[in-house]
Amino acid sequence: MLPSGHIAAGYLVAQGALQLMKPELLPSQYSQLLFLGAFFGFCPDLDMFYAFFKARSFILPSKKNNHRSYITHRPMFWLATGLVIFALAPNQFWQMFGLLVWLGTWSHFILDSFKVGVKWLWPFNSKYYAFLAPGDREESPKTTSFGYWLSFLNYYPKNNPITFYLEILVLLTAAVVFSINYLGL
Repeated sequence: MLPSGHIAAGYLVAQGALQLMKPELLPSQYSQLLFLGAFFGFCPDLDMFYAFFKARSFILPSKKNNHRSYITHRPMFWLATGLVIFALAPNQFWQMFGLLVWLGTWSHFILDSFKVGVKWLWPFNSKYYAFLAPGDREESPKTTSFGYWLSFLNYYPKNNPITFYLEILVLLTAAVVFSINYLGL
């Protein structure tokens, strides 16, 4: 999934958690938490920049240097981090922050579970779990960065139609929710 889909999913999870929990927050804190939820929806993919650095390229690295192999792509890592923050929180803002660390990142992992998969049971095993075809993705084509990303935009909807249309649905839903809540539409 592209960053835009993960960000939109994180935003929707944050919106839902805040509506469900109804914490007593200032409007600015509420907005900050929505932003942070969106950020944490994308956060596990920040490890991709390290993978790019190691590969010395902006082409997605080979299977042996897959960014999903790092601890930042482990659901249990984010669950533990979020629960520690929640448990040590001095107030409702920080409790919600801890909750969104967990829920925002897990929205990312649920979406990643549609195609490539996620190591949901790490550290107990290293198996990828996915709804469709679990495992590492295909090798990157040997081309320039621009050519790779241009070909990816053609490849993605054709070879991953369920993920592609799910991403469109998530983006549209986030746009509608945002429009209703902030633009008064």
